[in-house]
Order: sequence, then C-alpha cells, then structure tokens
Amino acid sequence: MDNIIQRAFIDNEQVNLLQDKIKIYSCSFHLAAYSPRAFEAFAIDLPHAVLNAVPKRQAEFLAGRYLMQQALKDLGHSACQIPIGQHRQPVLPDGILASISHTDQHAYCGIKRGDSQSYLGIDAEHWLATAVAEDIQSTIITPMERSYLRTLDRPFHILLTLVFSAKESLFKAIYKFVGAYFDFDCAAISGIDFNQKSFTLTLQTTLAASMKQGTEFKGSFTSNDQLIVTLITDNECHR
Repeated sequence: MDNIIQRAFIDNEQVNLLQDKIKIYSCSFHLAAYSPRAFEAFAIDLPHAVLNAVPKRQAEFLAGRYLMQQALKDLGHSACQIPIGQHRQPVLPDGILASISHTDQHAYCGIKRGDSQSYLGIDAEHWLATAVAEDIQSTIITPMERSYLRTLDRPFHILLTLVFSAKESLFKAIYKFVGAYFDFDCAAISGIDFNQKSFTLTLQTTLAASMKQGTEFKGSFTSNDQLIVTLITDNECHR
C-alpha cells in the first residue's frame, strides 16, 4: 500500500550534478493523490507546524522533505527525519547545506557539502503573467533596475520573474548570516547573461559583517515554458 501511495503522489524524479558538486533533486507531485496518510507512507513525520495547514501546504512540505530525505541518504545520512529550526528552516547534519523550493506541482532540493561560511539557496517560480508583472514590479525592483531590464531583449514579465526568483534564492542563501528578514531592495540585479544562464546580484546595503554593501553574488538559472529555477551558492560569489 505504501508503494502505491508513493507512486501516485511523486513521479518524474531527477537528480542533476552541477560542476561545483551541487546536486539538484527534483520531482513532480500530485495534490489530487495527497492525503495525510502519505506522510506515513514515506516514513516522514507530519510536524506540528504543518499539522493544521491546508492539504496543498502539507503536500508541498512533504514533497520537499522527501527530496531532502533522498539527498541526505545519497550523502550517507540514513536518518529520514529532518527537524524544523527556530526560523522554520530544515536542521541539517553538520557539513551539509541544502535548500528547498516548490511550485504547486514541482519540488526542488539543492544540496552540497560545506562549512559554516558556505551557503546555498534555490528557488522555483512559475512565470508571472504580463499584467501581474506590471502591477507588482515596484515591490520587487527599483526604478534603476527597471531601466536596466528594459535594455535587455526579453519580455519584461520574463525578466521580472527571473529577478524575483534570484532575490528569493539570495534570501534563502544568506539568511543564516543576516538573521532577519530583508527587503527586495537590499539587493539589485546588476547583470543577466542568457547565454551562460547566469545573473549577478549586488548588495545595496550592509546586511551582516560578512555581507557588506557592494558584495556581488553570481547565480545560475534553468527554465522551461512553465517555470524558472534559480540557484545561488558561495562557490560563485565574488567579493
């Protein structure tokens, strides 16, 4: 029965190894096949923080934790339960960095080995609709960033989605150093290379002792007709 539940809920599993020894785990998941019984089928605890959430949130959480569970097993960590930290982050074994993101149908987990100064952030977003992008742009970018994006030969809603996802990845990557939420205008997009599938974000203010104004973060992205996935890691950071 557990195998039937697992196959109905999760499919299209993939693992991709990047050059800097980061593995990206991904899968599709199906809300129609979800029930709280799925947590038991995957041998993953349904935590109190998610117990009263709507089924959609529970399904997203389960898919992300499942991928992280598989990633940890591949690195030799057999324990399948991943505690939730004070700031709702997954508590990982020493020397392991990981980040989770999801849409309503897909989940992603980036993982690598690293020390206390290392970081990793991943984010996935469906493409913003044109009208939505125009409506919310002021919450994501500054007028200077908008001027830069207007110089690029891509539709504005595509560019804004990329920037939004990149800034989400940055937040996930460096939150452990900052220790507080920070706004989108704390970092600005300063370069996008569609040939290399890379981007650069530059801090506009000092967020922490090791995250000073002017620090540049190089990230990468992949995309298809449905969504974009961005990644930021210290392997690509320039100071």
